[in-house]
Amino acid sequence: MLEVVSVNSMIIIHRLIETRIHTYMIHLVRIFQLILVMIIERIVELASIMKIYELEIDLHLKIS
Repeated sequence: MLEVVSVNSMIIIHRLIETRIHTYMIHLVRIFQLILVMIIERIVELASIMKIYELEIDLHLKIS
């Protein structure tokens, strides 16, 4: 009887650990996604700023 309880408790503990690891993995994936989104937003922002400067340079060249 004691062995059955021990095995059952080991199975429960194992499942809890698996669930905890799975939860941490989900959080890590979400954090990674947020970091990627922030990097992509920054790249798009820099690209738009560069495009504005490019248009300003073209405008100055046309005026000159």
